Amino acid sequence: DCRLENIYKEIYSNEKIRNILTFIISSNINGYKYFYYLEKLYSFDPNYLIDLKLDVALSNCTDEERILAYRLFLNLDDKFLNLTINSIFHFNYGDNNISLELKEFLEGIFQHYNEFIDYSEFNIVYLINKILKQENNYDFAILIYRNIVSKFNWEFNTYSHDLKSIFNVLISKYFKSIWPILSDDLLGIEENYIKYYKLKDLIGFEMSFQHSNGILFHGDIEAIFKWASENGDLAKERIISFIP
Repeated sequence: DCRLENIYKEIYSNEKIRNILTFIISSNINGYKYFYYLEKLYSFDPNYLIDLKLDVALSNCTDEERILAYRLFLNLDDKFLNLTINSIFHFNYGDNNISLELKEFLEGIFQHYNEFIDYSEFNIVYLINKILKQENNYDFAILIYRNIVSKFNWEFNTYSHDLKSIFNVLISKYFKSIWPILSDDLLGIEENYIKYYKLKDLIGFEMSFQHSNGILFHGDIEAIFKWASENGDLAKERIISFIP
């Protein structure tokens, strides 16, 4: 370690070869111990970290150590968000459960960086669904639902299979938690009409084998029709529009 430290220090001090330090540290299975050099490099010029990779350098780490590294880079710049999410995906793809520490960290990511997150990206969808399926995460389910709906505009793509898979889990497992919010969104008019319009595309009837009746009806059908009968003609019209 002392020898490596001296080598890294020499490279860092030499302006002519300093640009290779990111690659060298990223390629070291214990590279996370030297991330403070990357922090210094970034303060000189953000372009030094343009090719930063984390998977090898974090391969010998605990989740707690990885989270510290993710926080370091996110504190430098929001642009490291995708790098962070892709690294978390890399270490959590498969049958293993996501640890409590990492789950809480990811919840913070989705809470604070929503504007930068694309909910049709496979890695993001995978992590969300894994957390939702792993145990009963009611607050997280509400957060994800609100986050996605907050992004609705007329250009928003509702035809992503991966995005629909999130709603499938939300409605089939967390219906009671999100229905009070979702049902209000179904009644949207004027500036909120887009919520109903996009939800109809996302969770209404579609010509597919898997969800031919619409994802909405994977929830409590009795509660849905009871709500429609108690909330006037608009509610009835909106639910009818979800039916083939």
